[in-house]
Amino acid sequence: MNDVITQNLLTFLLGGGLLSSITGVITLKYTKKQAEAKALSSVQDVYQELIADLRADKEAMKKEKIESETKWTTRIEKLESNQLSQDKKIAENEKEIADLKRFKCVNLTCNNRKQ
Repeated sequence: MNDVITQNLLTFLLGGGLLSSITGVITLKYTKKQAEAKALSSVQDVYQELIADLRADKEAMKKEKIESETKWTTRIEKLESNQLSQDKKIAENEKEIADLKRFKCVNLTCNNRKQ
């Protein structure tokens, strides 16, 4: 029985069983660290893409805000211009109404009628 154990032990040691077990343990640690590094790299890549997307969105929002402000400024200026012209027209109409009030009486002898 000792011969069988000795033979199996020598076969294990000299046949590469011990060496392959040690190599497997070392390789397993290396493979695990490499997988963790790749996973971390992937996470960092995702964060970098997210940061780039957020920057692009921020720039697009700035551009949209500027365009909107320009559009509203132009519209407000146009409305103010229209209001000024309408105010002038109203003043002219009030002046004309005041002039026409003098002729509201059809009676030629009326004191309200201007001759």
